[in-house]
Amino acid sequence: MITAIRKGELLQRVVVALIGVIVLIYSFEGIWGTRDLRPYLYMAPIGALLMIVGIVYGRLYQYFDTCLITLFFVLSWISTIFSLGLSADFFTSRFFCTFMIFLGMYFIIQIVPDPIKVFTYFSGIYTAGMSLMCLYVLAHASRFLLSEDPWVDMAKGCIKNGRLCGLNNANSMGIASASLIIVAVFGVLSFGKKYKWFFVIGLLLGWFCLGLTGCRTAAIGVSFVACIFTLIALYRKLDLINTGLKVVKTVAVFIFSIAVFVIVLRSFLLPTYIYRIVMTGIAMIMGRNWAIPAISDLVVRKIGEDDGTLSDRTLIWASCIRQCTKTLRRFLLGISPLSRENIINIYEGRHDIKAPHSHNTYLELFRKHGLLGFITWMILVIDWCVVGVKTLFFQKENMSVKYLCIGAAAILLMGMAEPVPFSTSLWCYSGIPFFMICGYCIRMRRRT
Repeated sequence: MITAIRKGELLQRVVVALIGVIVLIYSFEGIWGTRDLRPYLYMAPIGALLMIVGIVYGRLYQYFDTCLITLFFVLSWISTIFSLGLSADFFTSRFFCTFMIFLGMYFIIQIVPDPIKVFTYFSGIYTAGMSLMCLYVLAHASRFLLSEDPWVDMAKGCIKNGRLCGLNNANSMGIASASLIIVAVFGVLSFGKKYKWFFVIGLLLGWFCLGLTGCRTAAIGVSFVACIFTLIALYRKLDLINTGLKVVKTVAVFIFSIAVFVIVLRSFLLPTYIYRIVMTGIAMIMGRNWAIPAISDLVVRKIGEDDGTLSDRTLIWASCIRQCTKTLRRFLLGISPLSRENIINIYEGRHDIKAPHSHNTYLELFRKHGLLGFITWMILVIDWCVVGVKTLFFQKENMSVKYLCIGAAAILLMGMAEPVPFSTSLWCYSGIPFFMICGYCIRMRRRT
């Protein structure tokens, strides 16, 4: 018995160390360059090792989700063979390497002795790595604003069209910042007073960068987390309230939660105003008054503004569906996860305008993997959602665990407008915590 406990503790320590390596490498992957495959190749063996240990040591191969995941990869390989031919490149591709990392997190969290402890350590490592990345991008963008001969470096950080860009564009930086916020809040809930300040700093840094990116999808996702968490936290206290007033109190809780959503959402307008004031002051002190007009052009993107973003996405979605239904092979198997085919014919008469992805994680699954792959993966997603809802509303779990379920739901919500959390490019910042949360929820279901 003692030997088993020691083995479990040793496994947990090794897992934390390997997760630390993955997270710290990933934190700066986008800054190294979006086309550099080396970080994926370095981390894939670590992810594969975690996955194999989880499946074999925990005998997870006998469960339905493992079978679905295996079927998804088989269909992906078949799709690649039909589209691009038989090649070993499938197993060294960004798609395969990234999913090795995702699934390594997913399976290993199901067998460690104390998964919440592992996730707590993960939150600290993740917050540290992502905070350093945000500081780097913010510093690089600030230098860009104050430079007499500004350069545009979309990966390392710059200001383009009035928005903070990093990790290749403003939206990917926004999603990364939202993921930092979600994980940092878990750290605030889990750690004692001695360490809370660290996570509060990470939370504020993520909030500031997200506001500067103007990524409204990410802002809505974070606001959703705040709203639902407030609702759940207050609703738990209604059991102590007299029955006669319970209906009134319930309505009040719903109204208050909606108010929290609006307040948090509108708070993301503040970073741009703050940044303008600070950067204007720095420009004046440094005698670079010529930079002030560029600083004043920083955009405050309000949620209700109709700037064509939603209409553009609807056109991309329609064009994506048309391309998916061109042939039976495309419809059933997709174009392959390795395909670099763009979405075309988005705007009538403008064949030169293309989109690299569909700006929707579910349509992107359908486009790359076809109906068969889409159905396979969506069965798994629905299963995760059912487990998450039960954990959230019907099980007596710690509030930090319930918060994790809300965070995973928010990431899926952001997937309605951006390819998260299953994309294998720079959107992986949301994929790592998402798969860990889902793995933990599946573990809880098997233990009950």
